[in-house]
Amino acid sequence: MGMAPLLPLTLDEASKVLEWPIGVSMALSELAQGPAISRVSSGEALLDYIVEMRHRGGMRDAKLPARAVQGMGLFFRELVPEDFCRGFFGSLLPAMAQLALRLSALVKDHIDGSVSDRFPSQLDFLQLRALPAGQSGMVLLSQELVASILACGFFCLYPSAERNKLDLPDLNFYKLFMALVDENREESAKHKIICLLHYFQIVCESVPQGMISYERKVLSLEQEMEDPLSFWSSSSRPLCQILVMEDGTIEGSDTPVLEVDFANRVLGGGVLGAGCLQEEIRCVINPELIAGRLFLPAMQDNEAIEIVGTQCYNRYEGYASSFRFAGKFFDNKARDAWGRKETHIVAIDALPFPGEAQFDAALMLRELNKAYCGFLVHQSIQCGGSSESARGVATGNWGCGVFGGDHEVKSMLQWLAASEVSISMSQKFMLWDDEKPLQAGRPFLLYYTFKDPRTTKLQRIADWILEQKWSVLELWSVLIEYGKGRKYTKVGFFDWLLPD
Repeated sequence: MGMAPLLPLTLDEASKVLEWPIGVSMALSELAQGPAISRVSSGEALLDYIVEMRHRGGMRDAKLPARAVQGMGLFFRELVPEDFCRGFFGSLLPAMAQLALRLSALVKDHIDGSVSDRFPSQLDFLQLRALPAGQSGMVLLSQELVASILACGFFCLYPSAERNKLDLPDLNFYKLFMALVDENREESAKHKIICLLHYFQIVCESVPQGMISYERKVLSLEQEMEDPLSFWSSSSRPLCQILVMEDGTIEGSDTPVLEVDFANRVLGGGVLGAGCLQEEIRCVINPELIAGRLFLPAMQDNEAIEIVGTQCYNRYEGYASSFRFAGKFFDNKARDAWGRKETHIVAIDALPFPGEAQFDAALMLRELNKAYCGFLVHQSIQCGGSSESARGVATGNWGCGVFGGDHEVKSMLQWLAASEVSISMSQKFMLWDDEKPLQAGRPFLLYYTFKDPRTTKLQRIADWILEQKWSVLELWSVLIEYGKGRKYTKVGFFDWLLPD
Protein backbone atom coordinates (compact mmCIF):
# COMPACT_ATOMS: atom_id res chain seq x y z
CA MET A 1 0.00 0.00 0.00
CA GLY A 2 1.05 3.62 -0.39
CA MET A 3 2.48 5.52 2.56
CA ALA A 4 -0.09 8.33 2.56
CA PRO A 5 -2.48 6.70 5.10
CA LEU A 6 0.44 6.02 7.46
CA LEU A 7 1.85 9.55 7.44
CA PRO A 8 0.46 12.74 8.99
CA LEU A 9 0.51 14.24 5.46
CA THR A 10 -2.29 14.50 2.89
CA LEU A 11 -2.02 13.66 -0.80
CA ASP A 12 -2.68 16.58 -3.12
CA GLU A 13 -4.73 15.02 -5.93
CA ALA A 14 -3.53 17.52 -8.53
CA SER A 15 0.21 17.41 -7.86
CA LYS A 16 0.27 13.89 -6.33
CA VAL A 17 2.57 15.34 -3.65
CA LEU A 18 2.23 14.63 0.07
CA GLU A 19 1.72 17.91 1.94
CA TRP A 20 0.99 19.00 5.50
CA PRO A 21 -2.63 19.86 6.28
CA ILE A 22 -2.69 23.65 6.36
CA GLY A 23 -3.75 23.80 10.00
CA VAL A 24 -0.91 21.54 11.16
CA SER A 25 1.58 23.39 8.98
CA MET A 26 0.59 26.72 10.55
CA ALA A 27 0.80 25.27 14.06
CA LEU A 28 4.26 23.79 13.49
CA SER A 29 5.43 27.05 11.94
CA GLU A 30 4.29 28.98 15.03
CA LEU A 31 5.96 26.48 17.32
CA ALA A 32 9.16 26.80 15.30
CA GLN A 33 9.27 30.53 16.08
CA GLY A 34 9.64 29.96 19.80
CA PRO A 35 7.56 30.56 22.92
CA ALA A 36 7.07 34.26 22.21
CA ILE A 37 4.85 33.28 19.28
CA SER A 38 3.53 29.84 20.24
CA ARG A 39 3.02 30.62 23.94
CA VAL A 40 4.35 27.13 24.73
CA SER A 41 6.68 27.21 27.72
CA SER A 42 5.46 24.34 29.92
CA GLY A 43 4.69 20.66 29.62
CA GLU A 44 0.96 21.21 30.05
CA ALA A 45 0.93 23.90 27.36
CA LEU A 46 2.88 21.66 25.00
CA LEU A 47 0.48 18.77 25.45
CA ASP A 48 -2.48 21.09 24.78
CA TYR A 49 -0.71 22.35 21.66
CA ILE A 50 -0.13 18.77 20.47
CA VAL A 51 -3.80 17.90 20.95
CA GLU A 52 -4.79 20.99 18.97
CA MET A 53 -2.46 19.96 16.12
CA ARG A 54 -4.02 16.50 16.12
CA HIS A 55 -7.47 18.12 15.82
CA ARG A 56 -6.24 20.25 12.94
CA GLY A 57 -4.87 17.14 11.28
CA GLY A 58 -8.34 15.60 11.32
CA MET A 59 -7.62 12.82 13.81
CA ARG A 60 -10.75 11.27 15.26
CA ASP A 61 -8.88 10.33 18.43
CA ALA A 62 -7.14 13.69 18.81
CA LYS A 63 -7.56 13.85 22.56
CA LEU A 64 -4.78 12.16 24.53
CA PRO A 65 -5.12 10.34 27.88
CA ALA A 66 -5.12 12.44 31.05
CA ARG A 67 -2.03 10.55 32.27
CA ALA A 68 -0.10 11.85 29.25
CA VAL A 69 -0.97 15.42 30.26
CA GLN A 70 -0.01 14.66 33.85
CA GLY A 71 3.26 12.99 32.81
CA MET A 72 4.42 15.71 30.44
CA GLY A 73 3.65 18.36 33.03
CA LEU A 74 5.50 16.39 35.69
CA PHE A 75 8.57 15.90 33.48
CA PHE A 76 9.20 19.56 32.74
CA ARG A 77 7.96 20.91 36.06
CA GLU A 78 9.65 18.55 38.55
CA LEU A 79 11.89 15.89 36.96
CA VAL A 80 14.44 17.95 35.05
CA PRO A 81 16.36 21.12 36.04
CA GLU A 82 15.08 24.60 35.19
CA ASP A 83 17.92 25.31 32.78
CA PHE A 84 17.05 22.09 30.90
CA CYS A 85 13.47 23.36 30.52
CA ARG A 86 14.58 26.81 29.38
CA GLY A 87 16.83 25.30 26.75
CA PHE A 88 14.14 22.90 25.60
CA PHE A 89 11.30 25.40 25.22
CA GLY A 90 13.55 28.23 24.06
CA SER A 91 15.58 26.49 21.36
CA LEU A 92 15.23 22.71 21.07
CA LEU A 93 11.43 22.54 20.77
CA PRO A 94 11.34 25.17 17.97
CA ALA A 95 14.11 23.28 16.16
CA MET A 96 12.18 20.01 16.50
CA ALA A 97 9.06 21.70 15.10
CA GLN A 98 11.09 22.89 12.12
CA LEU A 99 12.47 19.38 11.66
CA ALA A 100 8.95 17.90 11.72
CA LEU A 101 7.76 20.55 9.26
CA ARG A 102 10.39 19.35 6.77
CA LEU A 103 8.76 15.91 6.51
CA SER A 104 6.86 16.74 3.33
CA ALA A 105 9.94 18.08 1.53
CA LEU A 106 12.12 15.22 2.75
CA VAL A 107 9.64 12.57 1.60
CA LYS A 108 9.51 14.24 -1.81
CA ASP A 109 13.30 14.35 -1.95
CA HIS A 110 13.45 10.70 -0.93
CA ILE A 111 11.22 9.76 -3.86
CA ASP A 112 12.73 12.14 -6.41
CA GLY A 113 16.32 12.39 -5.28
CA SER A 114 18.09 10.64 -2.43
CA VAL A 115 17.16 7.11 -3.48
CA SER A 116 16.51 7.51 -7.21
CA ASP A 117 19.80 9.34 -7.82
CA ARG A 118 21.90 6.76 -6.02
CA PHE A 119 19.99 3.63 -6.99
CA PRO A 120 17.88 4.35 -10.10
CA SER A 121 17.45 0.66 -10.95
CA GLN A 122 16.29 -0.25 -7.42
CA LEU A 123 13.89 2.61 -6.69
CA ASP A 124 10.87 0.38 -6.03
CA PHE A 125 13.01 -1.96 -3.97
CA LEU A 126 14.37 0.74 -1.64
CA GLN A 127 11.63 3.37 -1.54
CA LEU A 128 9.68 4.26 1.60
CA ARG A 129 6.68 1.93 1.78
CA ALA A 130 4.99 -0.49 4.15
CA LEU A 131 6.76 -3.87 4.37
CA PRO A 132 3.93 -6.18 5.45
CA ALA A 133 4.42 -9.57 7.02
CA GLY A 134 5.37 -12.27 4.56
CA GLN A 135 7.03 -9.90 2.08
CA SER A 136 10.79 -9.55 2.01
CA GLY A 137 12.10 -6.11 1.20
CA MET A 138 14.21 -3.17 2.19
CA VAL A 139 13.67 0.55 2.71
CA LEU A 140 16.61 2.96 2.50
CA LEU A 141 16.20 6.33 4.23
CA SER A 142 18.42 9.31 4.86
CA GLN A 143 19.22 10.07 8.48
CA GLU A 144 17.61 13.46 8.01
CA LEU A 145 14.31 11.92 6.92
CA VAL A 146 14.50 9.51 9.86
CA ALA A 147 14.99 12.46 12.23
CA SER A 148 11.93 14.19 10.77
CA ILE A 149 9.87 10.99 11.10
CA LEU A 150 10.82 10.78 14.77
CA ALA A 151 10.12 14.47 15.39
CA CYS A 152 6.58 13.91 14.11
CA GLY A 153 6.34 11.02 16.55
CA PHE A 154 7.29 13.30 19.43
CA PHE A 155 4.43 15.61 18.40
CA CYS A 156 2.09 12.57 18.23
CA LEU A 157 1.00 13.34 14.69
CA TYR A 158 0.64 9.82 13.29
CA PRO A 159 -2.93 8.63 12.61
CA SER A 160 -3.81 5.23 14.06
CA ALA A 161 -6.63 3.86 11.88
CA GLU A 162 -4.59 2.42 9.02
CA ARG A 163 -1.73 1.46 11.34
CA ASN A 164 -4.03 -0.77 13.35
CA LYS A 165 -5.23 -2.52 10.19
CA LEU A 166 -1.65 -3.41 9.27
CA ASP A 167 -0.60 -4.50 12.78
CA LEU A 168 1.85 -1.59 12.89
CA PRO A 169 3.12 -0.43 16.29
CA ASP A 170 2.43 3.07 17.57
CA LEU A 171 4.95 5.75 16.66
CA ASN A 172 3.54 8.53 18.83
CA PHE A 173 5.52 9.37 21.97
CA TYR A 174 2.74 10.20 24.46
CA LYS A 175 2.90 6.83 26.26
CA LEU A 176 6.48 7.63 27.27
CA PHE A 177 5.14 10.48 29.36
CA MET A 178 2.33 8.31 30.71
CA ALA A 179 4.99 5.95 32.11
CA LEU A 180 6.27 8.80 34.31
CA VAL A 181 3.11 8.59 36.37
CA ASP A 182 4.05 5.08 37.52
CA GLU A 183 6.38 5.69 40.47
CA ASN A 184 8.07 2.31 39.96
CA ARG A 185 9.14 3.30 36.45
CA GLU A 186 9.47 7.06 36.79
CA GLU A 187 13.28 7.18 36.80
CA SER A 188 13.89 4.83 33.88
CA ALA A 189 11.13 6.49 31.85
CA LYS A 190 12.62 9.90 32.60
CA HIS A 191 16.03 8.84 31.37
CA LYS A 192 14.58 7.27 28.22
CA ILE A 193 13.00 10.64 27.42
CA ILE A 194 16.27 12.42 28.16
CA CYS A 195 18.07 10.07 25.74
CA LEU A 196 15.58 10.85 22.99
CA LEU A 197 15.71 14.61 23.58
CA HIS A 198 19.51 14.42 23.55
CA TYR A 199 19.25 12.72 20.14
CA PHE A 200 17.04 15.55 18.87
CA GLN A 201 19.46 18.14 20.24
CA ILE A 202 22.34 16.58 18.29
CA VAL A 203 20.49 16.17 14.98
CA CYS A 204 18.94 19.64 15.18
CA GLU A 205 22.37 21.20 15.69
CA SER A 206 23.96 19.22 12.84
CA VAL A 207 21.89 16.78 10.82
CA PRO A 208 23.89 13.62 9.98
CA GLN A 209 24.11 13.01 6.27
CA GLY A 210 24.20 9.21 6.12
CA MET A 211 21.70 6.54 5.13
CA ILE A 212 19.95 3.74 7.03
CA SER A 213 18.46 0.53 5.62
CA TYR A 214 15.56 -1.34 7.18
CA GLU A 215 15.10 -4.88 5.88
CA ARG A 216 12.39 -7.47 6.49
CA LYS A 217 13.84 -10.94 6.00
CA VAL A 218 11.47 -13.83 5.38
CA LEU A 219 12.53 -17.46 5.62
CA SER A 220 9.94 -19.83 4.11
CA LEU A 221 9.86 -23.60 3.88
CA GLU A 222 8.84 -25.05 0.57
CA GLN A 223 5.36 -26.47 0.73
CA GLU A 224 6.46 -29.92 -0.42
CA MET A 225 8.93 -30.42 2.45
CA GLU A 226 7.74 -33.54 4.22
CA ASP A 227 9.97 -33.20 7.29
CA PRO A 228 10.91 -29.66 8.40
CA LEU A 229 13.52 -31.15 10.73
CA SER A 230 15.43 -32.78 7.87
CA PHE A 231 17.32 -29.64 6.85
CA TRP A 232 19.06 -29.44 10.20
CA SER A 233 19.24 -33.20 10.69
CA SER A 234 21.25 -33.57 7.47
CA SER A 235 23.64 -30.63 7.74
CA SER A 236 27.31 -31.58 7.89
CA ARG A 237 28.48 -28.00 8.42
CA PRO A 238 31.16 -27.64 11.11
CA LEU A 239 30.32 -25.56 14.15
CA CYS A 240 31.84 -22.09 14.16
CA GLN A 241 34.05 -20.73 16.92
CA ILE A 242 32.29 -19.41 20.01
CA LEU A 243 33.76 -17.05 22.58
CA VAL A 244 31.96 -16.41 25.84
CA MET A 245 32.31 -12.85 27.13
CA GLU A 246 31.55 -12.17 30.79
CA ASP A 247 32.30 -8.46 30.44
CA GLY A 248 31.20 -5.98 27.83
CA THR A 249 28.02 -5.50 25.84
CA ILE A 250 26.69 -6.61 22.48
CA GLU A 251 26.80 -3.07 21.13
CA GLY A 252 30.30 -2.52 22.51
CA SER A 253 32.11 -5.16 20.46
CA ASP A 254 35.24 -3.78 18.78
CA THR A 255 35.12 -6.32 15.94
CA PRO A 256 32.70 -6.31 12.97
CA VAL A 257 29.65 -8.24 14.11
CA LEU A 258 25.95 -8.63 13.54
CA GLU A 259 24.45 -7.34 16.80
CA VAL A 260 21.38 -9.19 18.04
CA ASP A 261 18.39 -7.24 19.33
CA PHE A 262 16.38 -9.41 21.73
CA ALA A 263 13.21 -8.16 20.15
CA ASN A 264 9.51 -8.27 20.68
CA ARG A 265 7.26 -9.16 17.73
CA VAL A 266 6.94 -5.43 17.06
CA LEU A 267 10.19 -3.58 16.51
CA GLY A 268 11.17 -1.64 19.61
CA GLY A 269 8.78 -3.43 21.93
CA GLY A 270 7.85 -1.05 24.73
CA VAL A 271 10.39 1.63 23.84
CA LEU A 272 7.66 4.26 23.51
CA GLY A 273 6.00 3.11 26.71
CA ALA A 274 7.20 1.73 30.02
CA GLY A 275 9.55 -0.97 28.68
CA CYS A 276 13.25 -0.68 29.54
CA LEU A 277 14.92 -4.01 28.76
CA GLN A 278 17.59 -4.88 26.19
CA GLU A 279 15.61 -3.94 23.08
CA GLU A 280 14.18 -0.72 24.51
CA ILE A 281 17.59 0.40 25.76
CA ARG A 282 19.13 -0.24 22.36
CA CYS A 283 16.40 1.84 20.76
CA VAL A 284 16.99 4.87 22.97
CA ILE A 285 20.76 4.86 22.52
CA ASN A 286 20.27 4.30 18.75
CA PRO A 287 16.93 6.14 18.34
CA GLU A 288 16.94 5.80 14.54
CA LEU A 289 15.88 2.18 15.08
CA ILE A 290 12.48 3.46 16.22
CA ALA A 291 11.66 4.90 12.78
CA GLY A 292 11.22 1.34 11.48
CA ARG A 293 7.97 1.20 13.44
CA LEU A 294 6.49 3.52 10.81
CA PHE A 295 6.40 0.83 8.12
CA LEU A 296 7.38 -2.55 9.65
CA PRO A 297 4.45 -4.56 11.08
CA ALA A 298 4.92 -7.29 13.66
CA MET A 299 7.24 -10.17 12.75
CA GLN A 300 5.90 -13.64 12.07
CA ASP A 301 7.66 -16.80 13.28
CA ASN A 302 9.77 -17.04 10.11
CA GLU A 303 10.85 -13.41 9.93
CA ALA A 304 13.57 -11.09 11.19
CA ILE A 305 14.36 -7.40 10.77
CA GLU A 306 17.88 -6.20 10.02
CA ILE A 307 18.76 -2.51 10.29
CA VAL A 308 22.08 -1.18 9.03
CA GLY A 309 23.45 2.31 9.58
CA THR A 310 21.93 3.64 12.79
CA GLN A 311 24.15 5.89 14.86
CA CYS A 312 24.70 5.61 18.60
CA TYR A 313 24.10 8.95 20.35
CA ASN A 314 23.87 8.11 24.05
CA ARG A 315 25.91 6.41 26.75
CA TYR A 316 23.99 4.67 29.52
CA GLU A 317 24.26 2.85 32.80
CA GLY A 318 22.06 0.24 34.44
CA TYR A 319 19.21 -1.90 33.19
CA ALA A 320 15.44 -1.90 33.58
CA SER A 321 14.53 0.24 36.62
CA SER A 322 18.19 1.25 37.12
CA PHE A 323 18.63 2.53 33.54
CA ARG A 324 20.19 6.01 33.37
CA PHE A 325 21.40 8.36 30.64
CA ALA A 326 25.17 8.79 31.06
CA GLY A 327 26.10 11.43 28.48
CA LYS A 328 26.91 11.77 24.82
CA PHE A 329 28.32 8.87 22.84
CA PHE A 330 30.75 9.70 20.03
CA ASP A 331 30.06 7.19 17.26
CA ASN A 332 33.22 6.93 15.16
CA LYS A 333 32.22 3.95 13.07
CA ALA A 334 32.99 4.20 9.36
CA ARG A 335 30.34 4.32 6.65
CA ASP A 336 29.94 1.87 3.80
CA ALA A 337 29.45 2.67 0.12
CA TRP A 338 25.75 3.35 0.73
CA GLY A 339 26.54 5.91 3.41
CA ARG A 340 25.43 3.63 6.24
CA LYS A 341 27.25 3.45 9.56
CA GLU A 342 28.91 0.05 9.91
CA THR A 343 26.43 -0.96 12.60
CA HIS A 344 24.41 -4.07 11.72
CA ILE A 345 21.55 -4.89 14.10
CA VAL A 346 19.14 -7.78 13.69
CA ALA A 347 15.86 -8.00 15.60
CA ILE A 348 14.71 -11.54 16.36
CA ASP A 349 11.83 -12.26 18.73
CA ALA A 350 11.95 -15.28 21.00
CA LEU A 351 8.99 -17.34 22.12
CA PRO A 352 7.36 -15.65 25.12
CA PHE A 353 6.82 -17.77 28.24
CA PRO A 354 7.24 -21.18 26.54
CA GLY A 355 7.68 -23.11 29.80
CA GLU A 356 8.54 -26.81 29.50
CA ALA A 357 7.17 -26.88 25.95
CA GLN A 358 10.31 -25.06 24.77
CA PHE A 359 12.18 -28.37 24.81
CA ASP A 360 9.83 -29.91 22.25
CA ALA A 361 11.38 -30.32 18.81
CA ALA A 362 8.81 -28.07 17.15
CA LEU A 363 9.49 -25.13 19.46
CA MET A 364 13.26 -25.58 19.32
CA LEU A 365 12.95 -25.60 15.53
CA ARG A 366 10.99 -22.36 15.65
CA GLU A 367 13.75 -20.65 17.65
CA LEU A 368 16.48 -22.16 15.48
CA ASN A 369 14.86 -20.99 12.24
CA LYS A 370 14.14 -17.56 13.72
CA ALA A 371 17.81 -17.07 14.60
CA TYR A 372 18.90 -18.52 11.26
CA CYS A 373 16.66 -16.12 9.35
CA GLY A 374 18.21 -13.23 11.26
CA PHE A 375 21.78 -14.36 10.64
CA LEU A 376 21.41 -14.97 6.90
CA VAL A 377 23.13 -12.71 4.37
CA HIS A 378 21.60 -11.84 1.04
CA GLN A 379 24.27 -11.49 -1.59
CA SER A 380 22.54 -8.80 -3.67
CA ILE A 381 22.81 -6.23 -0.88
CA GLN A 382 26.56 -6.51 -0.42
CA CYS A 383 28.34 -3.22 -0.89
CA GLY A 384 31.53 -1.42 0.10
CA GLY A 385 33.03 -1.55 3.55
CA SER A 386 33.64 -4.70 5.53
CA SER A 387 32.30 -7.92 4.05
CA GLU A 388 29.01 -8.91 5.62
CA SER A 389 29.91 -12.59 5.45
CA ALA A 390 33.02 -11.85 7.54
CA ARG A 391 30.91 -10.57 10.41
CA GLY A 392 30.43 -12.79 13.38
CA VAL A 393 27.35 -12.68 15.57
CA ALA A 394 27.26 -10.85 18.90
CA THR A 395 24.46 -12.14 21.08
CA GLY A 396 23.64 -13.32 24.57
CA ASN A 397 20.75 -14.58 26.67
CA TRP A 398 18.16 -14.14 23.94
CA GLY A 399 14.64 -14.60 25.28
CA CYS A 400 15.96 -15.80 28.64
CA GLY A 401 14.87 -12.91 30.84
CA VAL A 402 11.21 -12.14 31.39
CA PHE A 403 10.31 -14.42 28.45
CA GLY A 404 11.57 -17.43 30.42
CA GLY A 405 13.77 -19.15 27.84
CA ASP A 406 16.33 -21.76 28.87
CA HIS A 407 19.84 -20.23 28.75
CA GLU A 408 21.62 -23.45 27.88
CA VAL A 409 19.40 -24.63 25.05
CA LYS A 410 18.98 -21.15 23.58
CA SER A 411 22.75 -20.62 23.46
CA MET A 412 23.12 -23.90 21.53
CA LEU A 413 20.35 -22.98 19.08
CA GLN A 414 21.97 -19.63 18.31
CA TRP A 415 25.32 -21.37 17.84
CA LEU A 416 23.75 -23.77 15.35
CA ALA A 417 22.14 -20.92 13.42
CA ALA A 418 25.40 -18.99 13.17
CA SER A 419 27.32 -22.09 12.10
CA GLU A 420 25.15 -23.10 9.17
CA VAL A 421 26.98 -21.67 6.18
CA SER A 422 25.38 -21.65 2.75
CA ILE A 423 22.25 -23.01 1.19
CA SER A 424 20.23 -22.44 -1.93
CA MET A 425 16.60 -22.59 -2.89
CA SER A 426 17.05 -26.18 -4.01
CA GLN A 427 17.95 -27.07 -0.44
CA LYS A 428 14.45 -26.41 0.87
CA PHE A 429 14.81 -22.86 2.19
CA MET A 430 14.03 -19.60 0.42
CA LEU A 431 14.91 -16.04 1.36
CA TRP A 432 13.81 -13.44 -1.20
CA ASP A 433 12.32 -14.31 -4.56
CA ASP A 434 15.36 -14.82 -6.74
CA GLU A 435 17.85 -17.48 -7.70
CA LYS A 436 20.78 -16.11 -5.71
CA PRO A 437 22.28 -18.29 -2.99
CA LEU A 438 21.82 -17.54 0.64
CA GLN A 439 24.65 -17.51 3.08
CA ALA A 440 24.91 -17.29 6.82
CA GLY A 441 28.69 -17.26 6.61
CA ARG A 442 29.23 -16.33 10.24
CA PRO A 443 32.81 -17.22 11.24
CA PHE A 444 32.32 -16.86 15.00
CA LEU A 445 29.80 -16.16 17.71
CA LEU A 446 30.45 -13.81 20.63
CA TYR A 447 28.20 -14.67 23.55
CA TYR A 448 27.83 -11.94 26.19
CA THR A 449 26.65 -13.41 29.48
CA PHE A 450 26.30 -10.16 31.48
CA LYS A 451 27.77 -12.24 34.32
CA ASP A 452 24.66 -14.43 34.52
CA PRO A 453 25.66 -17.42 36.72
CA ARG A 454 23.53 -19.75 34.60
CA THR A 455 26.00 -19.43 31.70
CA THR A 456 29.23 -20.15 33.59
CA LYS A 457 29.64 -23.58 31.92
CA LEU A 458 28.99 -22.39 28.37
CA GLN A 459 32.61 -21.94 27.27
CA ARG A 460 33.68 -25.31 28.73
CA ILE A 461 30.80 -27.10 27.01
CA ALA A 462 31.45 -25.31 23.70
CA ASP A 463 35.17 -26.11 23.83
CA TRP A 464 34.41 -29.79 24.47
CA ILE A 465 31.97 -29.94 21.56
CA LEU A 466 34.52 -28.30 19.25
CA GLU A 467 37.17 -30.78 20.40
CA GLN A 468 34.82 -33.60 19.39
CA LYS A 469 34.49 -31.92 15.95
CA TRP A 470 30.73 -32.13 16.01
CA SER A 471 28.79 -30.91 12.99
CA VAL A 472 25.51 -29.02 12.97
CA LEU A 473 23.51 -32.23 12.59
CA GLU A 474 25.25 -33.88 15.56
CA LEU A 475 24.58 -31.01 17.98
CA TRP A 476 21.02 -30.68 16.71
CA SER A 477 20.43 -34.42 17.13
CA VAL A 478 21.69 -34.28 20.73
CA LEU A 479 19.37 -31.36 21.48
CA ILE A 480 16.43 -33.32 20.08
CA GLU A 481 17.39 -36.30 22.23
CA TYR A 482 17.62 -34.07 25.31
CA GLY A 483 14.23 -32.57 24.54
CA LYS A 484 12.61 -35.99 24.32
CA GLY A 485 13.96 -36.96 27.74
CA ARG A 486 13.28 -33.64 29.41
CA LYS A 487 9.97 -34.84 30.84
CA TYR A 488 11.86 -37.47 32.82
CA THR A 489 14.52 -35.13 34.24
CA LYS A 490 14.96 -31.50 35.19
CA VAL A 491 18.73 -31.60 34.73
CA GLY A 492 19.97 -28.79 32.52
CA PHE A 493 21.37 -29.54 29.09
CA PHE A 494 24.98 -28.89 30.07
CA ASP A 495 24.95 -31.27 33.07
CA TRP A 496 23.01 -33.83 31.05
CA LEU A 497 25.65 -33.68 28.30
CA LEU A 498 28.72 -33.61 30.55
CA PRO A 499 27.92 -34.71 34.10
CA ASP A 500 30.55 -33.58 36.59
